[in-house]
Amino acid sequence: MEKYLELDAPKYYPNPHFKLDKLIEKLSDEEVTVLWNVRPWDNFNILHAIYCQKLKECIELGFNVIVLFYDKLVEKLIEKKLKSPVDPNYVKTNVENNIKWFKRAGLKDEKTEFLTESLLWEIIDPQHFMETITSLAHLCVVNGKLVDKENLISFIIDNLCEIYYESVLNCDILLTGDIDVQKIWNMLRGEMLMKNREKYEPPLILTFPTLLGIDGSPLTTYTDKNSLSINLGINELKMRIETCPEKFLETLFDFLIIPNKEKVIKIDEESFTSFKNLKNRIEEERIRSIAFEFIKEYFKEIRGGALNE
Repeated sequence: MEKYLELDAPKYYPNPHFKLDKLIEKLSDEEVTVLWNVRPWDNFNILHAIYCQKLKECIELGFNVIVLFYDKLVEKLIEKKLKSPVDPNYVKTNVENNIKWFKRAGLKDEKTEFLTESLLWEIIDPQHFMETITSLAHLCVVNGKLVDKENLISFIIDNLCEIYYESVLNCDILLTGDIDVQKIWNMLRGEMLMKNREKYEPPLILTFPTLLGIDGSPLTTYTDKNSLSINLGINELKMRIETCPEKFLETLFDFLIIPNKEKVIKIDEESFTSFKNLKNRIEEERIRSIAFEFIKEYFKEIRGGALNE
């Protein structure tokens, strides 16, 4: 298991039905597949960068990566918000741009497979899918009461579909956020799958803690309002880094900058492996300057050109 632990992930959650010895067997043969589910929005922000960094580390360990884009879900969400049909080319373009950006962030072609819900449905048996969803309807009842309509929709779309896709792709590790694992539906993941896919073993769930943005709210992949992204002009980017809370700086260094520097950042012949060590030795203004220069060059590489003014 030592090789797996090199990932240095904050937490991992073995599913109650997960057979750890099976993963250890696969680790020795480097046949592990990691799945990341993501919605294709028209941006690349810090949370995308952090996930890509972790997946890049997985690839360096010899693991295979599957990135699954929820293109159909995004279409439905946009249609619900606009109350009108969405141009399918908009989401298609988002997927194409996301793939381009993720590759530049280190997800190599030979070790990474990019899929969409649309493509996945070409191999899914609709009848089996509906039978699975129907058989799990009893889980919509909590403490003897039917969950409210909004939660029921979220339950069906965001959880059952996601879990069903995992079973189809048969991944070994699911990379996700701590906040997702805490949902009651995901805590029941093993029970749901084992009832419907006897030969399927639920993946080990590898999580990040809930990372907070500039305004203190959780970082997400669908907005840059509380984050940093390639859509920001260089002046706005600099201002956000110069004024962001220390906790956000810590996230930048511990989850992106230092890991990107092979887990050690060198300043004035001193080596630092964490933000905590760094802030005790280097003045804050310089730390923010280092963060800005790194993010500016990082986003420039992701964009394939300089940032806007």
